[in-house]
Amino acid sequence: MSKTAKHLDVETRHIYNPEFENCPHCGELLRTQRHYQWRKTIQRLDGVIYAVSQAKECANPACEHKGDVYKSAKAQMVSLPKCTYGLDVIAHIGWWRDREYLNRKQIHIRLVEKGIQICEREVDYLYARYQVLMGCVERMKIPRLREVAQEQGGLIISLDGLDPEGASEQLWIVREVQEEMILAVAWLPRVNHETLGNLLKLIIELDLPILATISDKQGCVRKAVEEDRKSTRLNSSHTDISRMPSSA
Repeated sequence: MSKTAKHLDVETRHIYNPEFENCPHCGELLRTQRHYQWRKTIQRLDGVIYAVSQAKECANPACEHKGDVYKSAKAQMVSLPKCTYGLDVIAHIGWWRDREYLNRKQIHIRLVEKGIQICEREVDYLYARYQVLMGCVERMKIPRLREVAQEQGGLIISLDGLDPEGASEQLWIVREVQEEMILAVAWLPRVNHETLGNLLKLIIELDLPILATISDKQGCVRKAVEEDRKSTRLNSSHTDISRMPSSA
């Protein structure tokens, strides 16, 4: 059976840039790259968007990290790589399947009612992506993380939560922004320094330098990291960045 072509009307366009303007090592202004990291049309529950991820790099010839590329954490929360559906769609599918026990047909009906153009087969595909997402901790590539910390001078960690409609919990995702690696995922019934601390525990225990943390819950993150430091030594200080959406 041939697929039905999608006719998507883009409602908004977004250009996502890194959440900080200056090099975390030398403090000089970062230079915007001329090319995009990626660009695509994405179906979200709140509408269809055209999203572009544009990175920046350090151009200071005196900086040891000249040429290092810094990416947008916000862009990485819009959708998963090689996927044209929003991460919010995937979170809803996971909640409906695992917590409300809906089958594929029921989930498909809900998505179509919300304006998502999708076939039932794609519902199965997106649920499989959700399962891979939830199992990321078991597949954490620790040797690669150590390489990134050495090459880039430290990690840049982002924490973001998704709040599916009708759900009693939030889906929180922790990433290493430069490598675009998912480090931890969990449903949290409440968000405070204790729950975020537990989510960050495995990462903190790696004892790698952290250049920056990016989150809407920066106060909770700061306290969680400070408390984890009492039991685990970090090799360098990190910068707190209260993330503001960067779009146009």
